[in-house]
Amino acid sequence: MLVFVLDACALARVYFKDVGTSNMLYIYNYPDSRLVIPSIAYPEVVSTLVSTLKGHSITAAHFHEARKLLSRDLSARKALSIEVTAELAATAAGMLEKHKSKPGRGKLSGADAVYLALAVDLAKNLAGSDDRVILVTSDGPLYQAAL
Repeated sequence: MLVFVLDACALARVYFKDVGTSNMLYIYNYPDSRLVIPSIAYPEVVSTLVSTLKGHSITAAHFHEARKLLSRDLSARKALSIEVTAELAATAAGMLEKHKSKPGRGKLSGADAVYLALAVDLAKNLAGSDDRVILVTSDGPLYQAAL
């Protein structure tokens, strides 16, 4: 099984059209897979949707429909929301210490470090199984840190 860890921008693209939407819908509907997000993703997706509304890329009606669909999908556990525990937060903090000191990687945010920490934690927990963890992001600093 594939386990996709989605960052907020990746998940938000399911709910409004942009250049990455077709790829995200493919991932979102991929058979024999699981979508996973940290609990901070919900408010981050809403933030992305608000920014998209303010940028006039979507209408107010589309914004409200997107919020409704996001809530429905999370309630139906289409994307499994994992609680950010103290242990996961500590792992994320360690990743910030490591990556913020590297040239060109200083823009990794605290939220992005949580996505990375979740992906790394899941990969460790699934080691030895046939499952594969894939971090889905279009965020440059998060991508660079994941590499």
